[in-house]
Amino acid sequence: MHEETIRVLLVEADDDDARRIEGALATSEPGRVVVRAHRLQEALDRLHEGFDIALLDLQLPDALGLEAFLRLHAPHPALPVIVITGQSDEALALQAVNLGAQDFVPKEALYPELVQRSLRYAIERQRLLAELRELALRDELTGLYNRRGLLALGEQYARIAERRSGPVIVLFVDLDDMKRINDRLGHAAGDQALIEMANILLETFRKSDVIARVGGDEFCALLTETTSGAVEIAIARLYGVLAAYNARGERPYRLSVSVGRASWEGVGSCHFEDLVRRADQSMYAQKQRGLKAA
Repeated sequence: MHEETIRVLLVEADDDDARRIEGALATSEPGRVVVRAHRLQEALDRLHEGFDIALLDLQLPDALGLEAFLRLHAPHPALPVIVITGQSDEALALQAVNLGAQDFVPKEALYPELVQRSLRYAIERQRLLAELRELALRDELTGLYNRRGLLALGEQYARIAERRSGPVIVLFVDLDDMKRINDRLGHAAGDQALIEMANILLETFRKSDVIARVGGDEFCALLTETTSGAVEIAIARLYGVLAAYNARGERPYRLSVSVGRASWEGVGSCHFEDLVRRADQSMYAQKQRGLKAA
């Protein structure tokens, strides 16, 4: 049976404690790769190497108590953290759990079975939390549906359209030059551009349409209760609203978009995710030909 490799970041300054923890990990189950950091900053510098879990002592040369946990957890909330504590630190460890740590293990109880169980449960809990967050249907920045929300609603609409023999129409909208905006003006300006693009789409399409942000600078619109002939009208309306926004001159950049489209016309089965993929390919072809609107 294939043994899953788990990469563990051990943040521990004390050599004796580190050896005990490494010994507990080594004898619990195979497939554990342990990388030790003596200081918090060393751990932060190594996070780009990719770890499945961190074991963190709260008494470090460059960070003590909750400061150690918060400095590790705040910028990397997806990384599960188990706090390793001495008897005098258990109250702090409980506070760390309340703030997002997955578990704490007293140094006096570093038995292989306990360490392994804590590791396994912490990783599983973090995975479940990530899935729950992903299940949320809304994009946090723009308030539009996210990709999961679009696909969930799109599949429902596709089933309805199949009973009515279509059509199902998807537009894929890419906001051009986002890298240039971020590089020149900063990510706050980039976020503002995405919010403005969301508002443009909300102004363009009907309340019955489903609008989503499906990637960093990518948006999608599912046009409901419409005909294939209405697509050109919808795209022209988008270009008009976009031009009006740019004409106001209220920002140090102009917004431009590339638009692709795909439709299902009532023949065979409607696979909504495939429609989104085809609309994305259509958008990319438009962008390659330099066909964009501003």
